[in-house]
Amino acid sequence: MSAPIGYAPVPLPSRGLLYGDKVPDGIVHVRKLKVTEEVAIQSSGSGLALVNATVGACVKLPEGLTHLDLLMTDRLALLVALRVYTFGPSYGYGFKCPSCGAKNNQIFNLGELTTKKAEDGLVEPIPVDLPDCGRKVGLRFLRGKDEAAIAAVSKRIAAQSNDLGDSSYIMRKVLQIVTIDGVEADQLTKERFVRDLTMVDSQAMTDAIDDKEPGVDLRIFPECKSCGFQTEMGLPFSIDFFRAARRTA
Repeated sequence: MSAPIGYAPVPLPSRGLLYGDKVPDGIVHVRKLKVTEEVAIQSSGSGLALVNATVGACVKLPEGLTHLDLLMTDRLALLVALRVYTFGPSYGYGFKCPSCGAKNNQIFNLGELTTKKAEDGLVEPIPVDLPDCGRKVGLRFLRGKDEAAIAAVSKRIAAQSNDLGDSSYIMRKVLQIVTIDGVEADQLTKERFVRDLTMVDSQAMTDAIDDKEPGVDLRIFPECKSCGFQTEMGLPFSIDFFRAARRTA
Protein backbone atom coordinates (compact mmCIF):
# COMPACT_ATOMS: atom_id res chain seq x y z
CA MET A 1 0.00 0.00 0.00
CA SER A 2 1.43 3.36 -1.04
CA ALA A 3 1.70 6.15 1.52
CA PRO A 4 -1.05 8.81 1.51
CA ILE A 5 0.09 12.24 0.34
CA GLY A 6 2.03 13.96 3.12
CA TYR A 7 2.58 10.74 5.05
CA ALA A 8 5.58 8.42 5.40
CA PRO A 9 5.43 4.65 5.95
CA VAL A 10 6.60 3.26 9.30
CA PRO A 11 7.04 -0.49 9.91
CA LEU A 12 5.70 -1.53 13.31
CA PRO A 13 7.90 -3.65 15.59
CA SER A 14 4.88 -5.94 16.05
CA ARG A 15 4.64 -6.35 12.26
CA GLY A 16 0.87 -6.00 12.77
CA LEU A 17 0.66 -9.65 13.84
CA LEU A 18 -1.49 -8.92 16.90
CA TYR A 19 -4.08 -6.70 15.21
CA GLY A 20 -6.01 -9.37 13.35
CA ASP A 21 -6.04 -8.59 9.63
CA LYS A 22 -6.10 -4.81 10.09
CA VAL A 23 -2.39 -4.23 9.37
CA PRO A 24 -1.43 -7.16 7.11
CA ASP A 25 1.83 -5.62 5.91
CA GLY A 26 2.82 -4.34 9.37
CA ILE A 27 3.08 -0.76 8.10
CA VAL A 28 1.23 2.38 9.18
CA HIS A 29 1.79 5.99 8.12
CA VAL A 30 2.77 9.18 9.92
CA ARG A 31 2.67 12.84 9.00
CA LYS A 32 4.87 15.64 10.27
CA LEU A 33 3.95 17.37 13.51
CA LYS A 34 2.09 20.64 13.04
CA VAL A 35 1.53 23.72 15.18
CA THR A 36 -1.68 22.13 16.48
CA GLU A 37 0.38 19.31 17.99
CA GLU A 38 3.01 21.78 19.21
CA VAL A 39 0.37 23.47 21.36
CA ALA A 40 -0.77 20.09 22.71
CA ILE A 41 2.83 19.03 23.41
CA GLN A 42 3.53 22.23 25.36
CA SER A 43 0.59 21.53 27.66
CA SER A 44 1.10 17.77 27.97
CA GLY A 45 4.60 17.75 29.50
CA SER A 46 5.69 14.13 29.15
CA GLY A 47 4.54 10.55 29.54
CA LEU A 48 1.13 9.28 28.43
CA ALA A 49 -0.25 12.72 27.56
CA LEU A 50 2.73 13.37 25.28
CA VAL A 51 2.23 10.10 23.40
CA ASN A 52 -1.49 10.70 22.99
CA ALA A 53 -0.94 14.27 21.76
CA THR A 54 1.44 13.11 19.04
CA VAL A 55 0.76 9.51 18.05
CA GLY A 56 -2.97 10.04 18.50
CA ALA A 57 -2.99 12.93 16.04
CA CYS A 58 -0.30 12.15 13.48
CA VAL A 59 -0.57 8.41 12.78
CA LYS A 60 -2.91 7.20 10.05
CA LEU A 61 -4.37 3.83 11.00
CA PRO A 62 -6.77 1.51 9.18
CA GLU A 63 -10.47 1.63 9.96
CA GLY A 64 -11.35 -0.14 13.18
CA LEU A 65 -7.95 0.42 14.80
CA THR A 66 -7.11 3.36 17.06
CA HIS A 67 -3.82 4.42 18.60
CA LEU A 68 -5.09 3.15 21.96
CA ASP A 69 -5.38 -0.35 20.46
CA LEU A 70 -1.68 -0.39 19.58
CA LEU A 71 0.92 -2.14 21.70
CA MET A 72 2.63 0.30 24.04
CA THR A 73 5.90 -0.63 22.33
CA ASP A 74 4.46 0.13 18.88
CA ARG A 75 3.30 3.51 20.19
CA LEU A 76 6.79 4.34 21.42
CA ALA A 77 8.27 3.29 18.08
CA LEU A 78 5.83 5.63 16.34
CA LEU A 79 6.74 8.43 18.73
CA VAL A 80 10.38 8.09 17.66
CA ALA A 81 9.38 7.84 13.99
CA LEU A 82 7.33 11.04 14.26
CA ARG A 83 10.26 12.89 15.74
CA VAL A 84 12.65 11.66 13.05
CA TYR A 85 10.22 12.40 10.20
CA THR A 86 9.57 15.93 11.48
CA PHE A 87 13.01 17.06 12.66
CA GLY A 88 15.49 14.44 11.48
CA PRO A 89 17.41 11.87 13.55
CA SER A 90 19.72 14.21 15.50
CA TYR A 91 18.47 14.67 19.06
CA GLY A 92 20.13 17.03 21.54
CA TYR A 93 19.76 16.12 25.21
CA GLY A 94 21.43 16.72 28.54
CA PHE A 95 22.44 14.45 31.39
CA LYS A 96 24.39 14.57 34.63
CA CYS A 97 27.32 12.16 34.88
CA PRO A 98 26.69 9.72 37.76
CA SER A 99 30.45 9.37 38.28
CA CYS A 100 31.80 12.93 38.43
CA GLY A 101 28.59 14.96 38.48
CA ALA A 102 29.44 16.99 35.37
CA LYS A 103 26.56 18.26 33.25
CA ASN A 104 26.71 17.11 29.64
CA ASN A 105 24.94 18.25 26.49
CA GLN A 106 25.16 15.73 23.68
CA ILE A 107 23.71 14.77 20.33
CA PHE A 108 22.27 11.31 19.70
CA ASN A 109 21.37 9.82 16.32
CA LEU A 110 17.93 8.29 16.72
CA GLY A 111 18.62 6.16 13.66
CA GLU A 112 21.04 4.14 15.81
CA LEU A 113 18.25 2.76 18.00
CA THR A 114 17.74 -0.96 17.40
CA THR A 115 14.36 -2.61 16.91
CA LYS A 116 13.33 -6.10 17.92
CA LYS A 117 10.78 -7.33 15.41
CA ALA A 118 8.00 -9.73 16.34
CA GLU A 119 8.95 -13.31 15.62
CA ASP A 120 6.99 -15.30 13.06
CA GLY A 121 3.81 -16.80 14.45
CA LEU A 122 3.66 -14.55 17.51
CA VAL A 123 0.28 -14.97 19.22
CA GLU A 124 -1.31 -14.14 22.54
CA PRO A 125 -1.71 -15.32 25.22
CA ILE A 126 1.87 -16.38 25.88
CA PRO A 127 2.03 -19.47 28.12
CA VAL A 128 4.29 -19.16 31.15
CA ASP A 129 4.99 -21.80 33.80
CA LEU A 130 5.47 -20.27 37.24
CA PRO A 131 8.15 -22.25 39.10
CA ASP A 132 7.19 -21.53 42.71
CA CYS A 133 3.41 -21.88 42.66
CA GLY A 134 3.43 -24.56 39.96
CA ARG A 135 0.68 -22.88 37.96
CA LYS A 136 0.50 -21.66 34.37
CA VAL A 137 -0.58 -18.23 33.19
CA GLY A 138 -1.35 -16.89 29.74
CA LEU A 139 -0.01 -13.38 29.21
CA ARG A 140 -0.60 -10.58 26.73
CA PHE A 141 1.26 -7.38 25.89
CA LEU A 142 -0.09 -4.08 27.16
CA ARG A 143 -1.85 -1.64 24.81
CA GLY A 144 -2.33 2.09 24.84
CA LYS A 145 -5.71 1.70 26.53
CA ASP A 146 -4.04 -0.29 29.31
CA GLU A 147 -1.56 2.54 29.78
CA ALA A 148 -4.49 4.93 30.17
CA ALA A 149 -6.21 2.62 32.68
CA ILE A 150 -3.02 2.29 34.74
CA ALA A 151 -2.58 6.07 34.78
CA ALA A 152 -6.18 6.58 35.90
CA VAL A 153 -5.93 4.04 38.73
CA SER A 154 -2.56 5.40 39.84
CA LYS A 155 -3.92 8.94 39.93
CA ARG A 156 -6.92 7.88 42.00
CA ILE A 157 -4.85 5.89 44.49
CA ALA A 158 -2.22 8.64 44.71
CA ALA A 159 -4.92 10.99 45.96
CA GLN A 160 -5.71 8.52 48.74
CA SER A 161 -2.26 7.25 49.75
CA ASN A 162 1.46 7.24 48.94
CA ASP A 163 1.29 3.73 47.44
CA LEU A 164 1.61 4.90 43.81
CA GLY A 165 4.44 2.62 42.70
CA ASP A 166 2.84 -0.46 44.24
CA SER A 167 -0.55 0.13 42.61
CA SER A 168 0.96 0.78 39.19
CA TYR A 169 3.16 -2.32 39.30
CA ILE A 170 0.35 -4.62 40.39
CA MET A 171 -2.05 -3.15 37.84
CA ARG A 172 0.40 -3.87 35.03
CA LYS A 173 0.77 -7.49 36.13
CA VAL A 174 -3.00 -7.91 36.43
CA LEU A 175 -3.66 -6.50 32.96
CA GLN A 176 -1.02 -8.76 31.42
CA ILE A 177 -2.75 -11.91 32.66
CA VAL A 178 -5.38 -13.42 30.36
CA THR A 179 -5.71 -16.92 31.79
CA ILE A 180 -4.75 -18.81 34.95
CA ASP A 181 -4.33 -22.55 34.39
CA GLY A 182 -6.04 -22.18 31.03
CA VAL A 183 -9.15 -20.44 32.38
CA GLU A 184 -9.97 -16.78 31.75
CA ALA A 185 -9.96 -14.92 35.05
CA ASP A 186 -11.81 -11.81 36.18
CA GLN A 187 -10.11 -8.70 37.52
CA LEU A 188 -10.52 -9.52 41.21
CA THR A 189 -9.23 -13.08 40.80
CA LYS A 190 -6.19 -11.86 38.90
CA GLU A 191 -5.40 -9.18 41.46
CA ARG A 192 -5.54 -11.67 44.33
CA PHE A 193 -3.38 -14.04 42.32
CA VAL A 194 -0.75 -11.38 41.58
CA ARG A 195 -0.56 -10.16 45.17
CA ASP A 196 0.16 -13.71 46.34
CA LEU A 197 2.94 -14.39 43.81
CA THR A 198 6.51 -14.84 44.97
CA MET A 199 9.09 -12.52 43.49
CA VAL A 200 10.47 -15.50 41.57
CA ASP A 201 7.12 -16.11 39.84
CA SER A 202 6.68 -12.39 39.19
CA GLN A 203 10.11 -12.29 37.54
CA ALA A 204 9.19 -15.31 35.41
CA MET A 205 6.26 -13.31 34.03
CA THR A 206 8.46 -10.29 33.37
CA ASP A 207 11.11 -12.38 31.63
CA ALA A 208 8.53 -14.05 29.39
CA ILE A 209 7.13 -10.71 28.26
CA ASP A 210 10.59 -9.20 27.74
CA ASP A 211 11.65 -12.23 25.70
CA LYS A 212 8.71 -12.03 23.28
CA GLU A 213 7.68 -8.38 23.20
CA PRO A 214 8.67 -6.51 20.02
CA GLY A 215 9.79 -2.90 20.27
CA VAL A 216 12.53 -0.30 20.01
CA ASP A 217 15.43 -0.56 22.47
CA LEU A 218 15.42 2.90 24.02
CA ARG A 219 18.62 2.49 26.02
CA ILE A 220 21.49 4.84 25.18
CA PHE A 221 25.07 4.79 26.46
CA PRO A 222 26.50 8.33 26.58
CA GLU A 223 30.09 9.02 27.60
CA CYS A 224 30.86 11.92 29.94
CA LYS A 225 32.94 14.60 28.24
CA SER A 226 34.67 15.44 31.53
CA CYS A 227 35.73 12.07 32.94
CA GLY A 228 34.99 9.61 30.12
CA PHE A 229 32.61 7.50 32.23
CA GLN A 230 30.03 5.70 30.11
CA THR A 231 26.58 5.30 31.60
CA GLU A 232 23.42 3.49 30.56
CA MET A 233 20.20 5.47 30.56
CA GLY A 234 16.81 5.50 28.94
CA LEU A 235 16.25 7.85 26.02
CA PRO A 236 14.86 11.05 27.62
CA PHE A 237 11.31 11.89 26.53
CA SER A 238 10.28 15.45 27.25
CA ILE A 239 9.10 18.53 25.40
CA ASP A 240 12.68 18.96 24.13
CA PHE A 241 12.34 15.68 22.24
CA PHE A 242 10.13 17.57 19.80
CA ARG A 243 12.58 20.30 18.95
CA ALA A 244 15.25 20.33 16.28
CA ALA A 245 18.68 19.53 17.70
CA ARG A 246 21.16 22.37 18.11
CA ARG A 247 24.81 21.50 17.74
CA THR A 248 26.55 21.58 21.13
CA ALA A 249 30.19 22.02 22.04
